[in-house]
Amino acid sequence: MGRIEAESMLTDHCVITRTTDTEEFNETTGRYEHVTVTVYEGPCSLRERGQDVREVFVAGQAQDEGSFLLKLPVESSTAVRGNDVALITLSEYDPDMQGRTFRVKAHRALTHSTLRRLPVEEVTPG
Repeated sequence: MGRIEAESMLTDHCVITRTTDTEEFNETTGRYEHVTVTVYEGPCSLRERGQDVREVFVAGQAQDEGSFLLKLPVESSTAVRGNDVALITLSEYDPDMQGRTFRVKAHRALTHSTLRRLPVEEVTPG
């Protein structure tokens, strides 16, 4: 499968942002806040990585945690790095995906890659 065919399978849409060290004054809150910049916006796809789901405890409550891969077009996603945050803004086949947020765990680059496959973890509010 070549890049064009692989990219045609990216049926979701996401926005990936990065929090910078720069701060700006927010007149609404009256506080200085870190500036967030968009490093990628476009097609994407999310899939579970393997079948292993493990139970973790967050604030004393058990939650299932899976491992995910976020797939992006190679050429247009070169600015994405570890610790960036991906928000799924549209999902053609699963409306429950919309609004979910994931943190990029690591940047990946390969010589003959058809897609950029990034390990991510879901960010839960709280």
